Amino acid sequence: MICSCAFAAGFLGIKYLLAAKPEMLDTILPQIMDPAIHALLGGDDDVKGAVAEALLPGVQQLLSLPHVCSLDFLGLPMKC
Repeated sequence: MICSCAFAAGFLGIKYLLAAKPEMLDTILPQIMDPAIHALLGGDDDVKGAVAEALLPGVQQLLSLPHVCSLDFLGLPMKC
């Protein structure tokens, strides 16, 4: 429980950072993609919600990352 709370709190902080400093998207997104995908696949609902909200400000940049478009992490083909 403590781990998921810390994980959700960390992504909540990233959400506010990206909302306040959109110029940091290109720097932050590649660094958080692996933990974000891991959380989306196996975290509890609070963590998944925090990750999804944290990624919202960078949707356009997210789709331009090469390894994101090649992943099939939700069982659905990604079309970028």
